[in-house]
Amino acid sequence: MIAEPNVKPSTFYGYTTATEKRLIPKFGFMKVKNLTPKIVSAYYNELLKEGLTEEYIQYIHSILKMAAKTAIDWKYIKNDFMSAVKPPTRKKKSVETWSIDECNKFLSRMREQKDHIFLLYYLAIYTGMRRGELLGLRWGDIDLDKKRFYIKHSLYYISGKGLVLQTPKTSSGTRNISITDDVILELKSYKLKKQQQLLQVGQKLSDEHFVISAFGGEPVNPNTIHKQFLYDIKLAGVKRIRFHDLRHTHATIMLEIGESSKVVSERLGHSNVSMTLDKYSHVTSNLQDTSAENFSKALRKSTSE
Repeated sequence: MIAEPNVKPSTFYGYTTATEKRLIPKFGFMKVKNLTPKIVSAYYNELLKEGLTEEYIQYIHSILKMAAKTAIDWKYIKNDFMSAVKPPTRKKKSVETWSIDECNKFLSRMREQKDHIFLLYYLAIYTGMRRGELLGLRWGDIDLDKKRFYIKHSLYYISGKGLVLQTPKTSSGTRNISITDDVILELKSYKLKKQQQLLQVGQKLSDEHFVISAFGGEPVNPNTIHKQFLYDIKLAGVKRIRFHDLRHTHATIMLEIGESSKVVSERLGHSNVSMTLDKYSHVTSNLQDTSAENFSKALRKSTSE
């Protein structure tokens, strides 16, 4: 009631799912005024023992804080029982990525798959875009002359509503990404095939058509990608990672080849460079070692001349 008009459909769906699955079964029989910091903290410990991540428990925590504030605003309770509750500290996750050789091996094998599946993986590796951004990309969002993708939407699947196209959750998510001649060649070849496909069903390719689309121009359900990706990883014989790790792979390779963290941050749509530096500190620390060595070499060369 409070959240739905003020958040994006995908966010509201996440709130609803967590509430129905986790909060109602645990607290649905209790009166709000009987909830205490001790009860909530004990629940967090139960979730940890169950194997849930600190990140997910922090998500549950944010929903409970919102609920407590609303209960106060509506005069159901006087004191905020969540003010003394601390969620578990989020542990920093190690980033799983592929090497350049693994990327090439995977893409080489995927050329034998359906065209739109290959292009999905290809663009994920070459641009670092999120799954929803890739699936929400339309032909009108691409400027081949300026060599740019314009990220304006993400595609989500929401139970009860189906596929939903929504704008990025943050201002930094709305961005443009430069692409290379190699990417443009792939796009042009794919676009020609897509035009021929659509003609077979009596349609013409337009700017509104989704780039990543099955036969007939239909968008791809994001929820089907996880299973498809796991199958294709096994097919290609490469290390198992998540689809989202293709984004990490793109960022890691860019940093390793010497691209600035500022540029990488902008490509990924991070709100600030510090987020990028924190996420990929394992890369930047190695680059510091290389930079320090290069600096020493430069000075040694200068003094010997």
